[in-house]
Amino acid sequence: MDLIDPDTGQDIQVDSRRWLLITWADIVAHPDPEERRTHRLAGTEVDYAGGIKLTDRPRHR
Repeated sequence: MDLIDPDTGQDIQVDSRRWLLITWADIVAHPDPEERRTHRLAGTEVDYAGGIKLTDRPRHR
């Protein structure tokens, strides 16, 4: 994917994870540049291990 790097203004190639980090920071749109930077670093902090725990448990008969 092509995207504009928010730090440099240059076109960059990104994978889906990096795209999500940058896009999430744009959605949050925090006015403080440092806070926006932390959103860009943390992204949505999706916890895949925690998500696996939320799947259906095997049903016993």
